[in-house]
Amino acid sequence: MDKNPTQPLNLEQTIVAYRCPCGNEFSVSVRQGGNCPKCNRLVSQNALNNEHLSATTTMSTLPQGRLGIADDDDNFTVIESKDFAGRSLGHFEIIDPLGKGGQGFVYRALDKSLQRYVAVKVLQQSSSTVEVDRLLQEAVSQARVSHPNIVTIYYVGKEDDEPFLAMELISGRAVSEMMADENIEFGTTAQTASQLTSALQFSYDLDIIHGDIKPSNVMILDDGTVKLSDFGMARRVSSNDSTAIGGTPNFLAPELLRGASPSMQSDMYAMGVMLYEMTFGKLPVILKGRSIEGWLRAHDENEVTFPSPWPDHVPERWKEVLTQLLAKTPEDRYESYKELETDLDLVRPTKSLIARRVPRLIAAAIDLLTVFLFMLPLHLLISGEIGGVSVSISNYLDDRPIVTFLLYVLNIVPIAIYTATIFFWRHSIGRALMQIRVVNRYGLKPYRSRIAFRSVLRMSFAWMLVAGFWTRGLSEQVSFNLFALPTLALLAFFAINFFYLLFSPSSESLHDRFFSTSVVIDTGE
Repeated sequence: MDKNPTQPLNLEQTIVAYRCPCGNEFSVSVRQGGNCPKCNRLVSQNALNNEHLSATTTMSTLPQGRLGIADDDDNFTVIESKDFAGRSLGHFEIIDPLGKGGQGFVYRALDKSLQRYVAVKVLQQSSSTVEVDRLLQEAVSQARVSHPNIVTIYYVGKEDDEPFLAMELISGRAVSEMMADENIEFGTTAQTASQLTSALQFSYDLDIIHGDIKPSNVMILDDGTVKLSDFGMARRVSSNDSTAIGGTPNFLAPELLRGASPSMQSDMYAMGVMLYEMTFGKLPVILKGRSIEGWLRAHDENEVTFPSPWPDHVPERWKEVLTQLLAKTPEDRYESYKELETDLDLVRPTKSLIARRVPRLIAAAIDLLTVFLFMLPLHLLISGEIGGVSVSISNYLDDRPIVTFLLYVLNIVPIAIYTATIFFWRHSIGRALMQIRVVNRYGLKPYRSRIAFRSVLRMSFAWMLVAGFWTRGLSEQVSFNLFALPTLALLAFFAINFFYLLFSPSSESLHDRFFSTSVVIDTGE
């Protein structure tokens, strides 16, 4: 929850104040580790380099005295906090300020009962007693939520009429801070969307609507874990509370501005605004001024637009997800988080290892063999022998051209079945056995039509043999005119494609280049 800008830490030189379970606090080098002077407990270097140690250590470089706060426009402002440093609220000893949430100031504090550091939010006294009680009640509801993507509430209470709550102390960065400092990679945006959806689904199942989703309330840890915080605007799903809705205007769904109650779909809209901003660096609709009428007019007059041309690093399907999240009416958004998660699975990039040549060639050989095995019986029936016994029916077919034509067409059926399998399954028998799969340039499953056409090129050798089978029983002149040139063309492509794959530094084939695909190790994700 630290929103103060700090210099990057040099872990080899950093000294931290470590809080031992015995209650003793002592200085120790992150590079070397050490032992507690009081109980001689070992503190290893590996433990000190663990990114989750914010609850037991105090970095010497932490800022002191002043607070960083993100205002309604997510602009960084410096403000003074109420002086709580050195005070105790229950068994929590306030150490120093960290930031400001929607309803109060946030401090680093020591939980003296468990000898660990936590974040304590002291609620603003400007709120009415009813509002404070409601906030504390919602905090109790959040405390019952145990989810890896939601900040954990440890304690809710009052001390000398000061309402406060103690929560998990997080070492990470708010999305608003990340957007101000850098362009966020799409992979990070997609992972944020998926984890945030999981958190909101879990909350919704416990009768909670967050009500204030925005970049400053979503934090990303160093390991990529997303944490949703600040449930101060939360409402119960089952509540008919008519209390005026608060929040940042740009992230409020249009129906909320018209007086509707918060819903799953209004949280989806807010998430859509945040994801749009993470992707393109700007808001989908900018609401200016302080008039609700003006905000609604801005919604009515401005449709959500997308960059043209579409950014090369973002999957085309992402536009469909954002369009549905940012729909002007809740009925046009996703009906459930499960439905949203299904679409997010289609756009979430995965990091995979490129498959090498040998498994690719073996997979192709298996697929070709499978097709040939289905083609062979018909070929033998037309013009071959089985076990030395002639079973050719070519003489029978001489006077029956239509039957002959239909039998030859049947040669294509195995390849048609193979292509249909690729279209629906997006896989092949050979690749499944070799545990490899085809992905597009984003690491996602390709469109069905794209991978089906890709399979036609990949099976060019089989097509060549099919063309050769068609020439059986036809005159040489007709055979040459109809099939010789296509067969030679397919043979040439197969040869070039084979040698290109064999010598390509990235184990890439020509059909990979044509369709912007890659073959990777199938990890089952």
